Amino acid sequence: MATRKLGTLRRPPQTSSLPRKRLTKLRHFKHRAAGAGFRSGPLASAAAQLCCAVQAGKGASSQRRSECPKCCNGRAQKAPNAGCRALSSCATASQQSPPKPHSNTSPAPEMTVITLQIGQCGNTLGAAWFAELWRQAERAEGADPALAAQRRRRWFRRKRSGESVPRAVLLDTEPKVVQRLLGASRRCEWGYDAGGAICEALGSGNNWAVGYAMQSAKLREGIEERVRAEAEKTDQLDAFHVLHSSAGGTGSGLGSFATEMLADWDPNPARLNTLVFPYHSGEVIVQNYNALLSLGHLQDVSDAMILLENQTASDILTAGLQVEKPTLQQLNGELARPLATVLNPGDGPEGSDGLHSAAAFLCPNPATKWLSLWSVPQTKESSAMFTRNNWTGLLRRLSLMVQQRQPLEMRASPTAPVGNGVRAVQVALHGDAAGKLAGKDFQAIAELPETAGAWRIVRSEAPTSNVDRTCAALSNCQYGVQVVERIVEKSERMLQSRAYLHQYEKYGVGSDTFAESYSRVQQVVARYEDVGFA
Repeated sequence: MATRKLGTLRRPPQTSSLPRKRLTKLRHFKHRAAGAGFRSGPLASAAAQLCCAVQAGKGASSQRRSECPKCCNGRAQKAPNAGCRALSSCATASQQSPPKPHSNTSPAPEMTVITLQIGQCGNTLGAAWFAELWRQAERAEGADPALAAQRRRRWFRRKRSGESVPRAVLLDTEPKVVQRLLGASRRCEWGYDAGGAICEALGSGNNWAVGYAMQSAKLREGIEERVRAEAEKTDQLDAFHVLHSSAGGTGSGLGSFATEMLADWDPNPARLNTLVFPYHSGEVIVQNYNALLSLGHLQDVSDAMILLENQTASDILTAGLQVEKPTLQQLNGELARPLATVLNPGDGPEGSDGLHSAAAFLCPNPATKWLSLWSVPQTKESSAMFTRNNWTGLLRRLSLMVQQRQPLEMRASPTAPVGNGVRAVQVALHGDAAGKLAGKDFQAIAELPETAGAWRIVRSEAPTSNVDRTCAALSNCQYGVQVVERIVEKSERMLQSRAYLHQYEKYGVGSDTFAESYSRVQQVVARYEDVGFA
């Protein structure tokens, strides 16, 4: 199938001169530039710099511009005096002393993230994800109020009414799930913004081709409009986080299209995709086709892909937590909890970094970007009061799980052989005395071999659950190959017999498209299977 030309968000041409007569014109020009998507472009920057020059005076303008993260879009530095949140505050910047870091009245611009929840899986997981993010911010209030505020600013924003809403866009081709989330969130401390939701009764028939080639054309303008509107409410957009399934038609097809659209619109924010893979026994007859096409199309436009499995979450709940029959809510909670733990801000320079920095650390080679999620301890929170964990034991168990490619803590054994297919790992340590690990030899504590790859630590004293200490990690390692190879093998057998291929061909997705995705995925698998996959 010929590559389709995607619609892009058009931007107005640059101008060579700016109005200088009245301050209101300057403000209007800046707001128009920002509204057109030029938050980090030359128009917004030029208008903002001119505002500083007029209001603060030419003598102090150059100095104050470097101190104003709002006007210079945070390019100077995360300064101790990062306080200016509005143009009017620049006028008195030369007479006022700079506010303290994390000031409640004038916080530094947070590297914010916009989440796209796509399809039934993406929306139900997204609701559990934001609920967990909100809980973790609340738990940080007592230990570190500044950190709690930082966590909220990254994932939530406040409306004029004072209501906290997620920085999110909700997409689905069946309205039932989205409408339920919009209604349920009104009864919580936070709620989704109904203006950021698209839910039309179109359906995708569990077919990647329908979501990618058909529904995307009908929904493209609405997606662009809502993403742009949400982006205009950020001071410093760090990343897009796309939550979707690899199996369903909307999640896989529309999720692939939306990620391509984001890359065309603005390549600067990182694009992080969290893909949920179905049970090994199968949920949809063509789920392997959909997953193969998703992985192939995301390879060039996603900066990092977190591969989650319903099967793994179910195994942790049943074998580790003794849940007899896990519900959908419990599955989503088990996936969302460690994901929120590892992506939430922490203390120190690494903790303040955003998703863009994490993706660059974990995926230095753009050919290998499959990430796996790990967490310890895997115990029931009801048993937390009877359990005391120490960091040394937690870190050693976590390192064994990563090196043995064993996501269940109870199955990781000190006597089992460990592999060397680990490229990079970002570990989040949250809880009592986590700060005391600063400056210590983490490799020695976790008993990591020299072949264990690069490890980076994010820590905070604030707990993320009722457990006193928790660890979660994202790793770029060969475990992702185990997940993908099952998809590839089953897809290959079906393609050889041309099973169900006609359902895709009538929407313009033929054998050539499958062959291209298959080739791309196989190339990535081969790269991971190289020792060290450098």
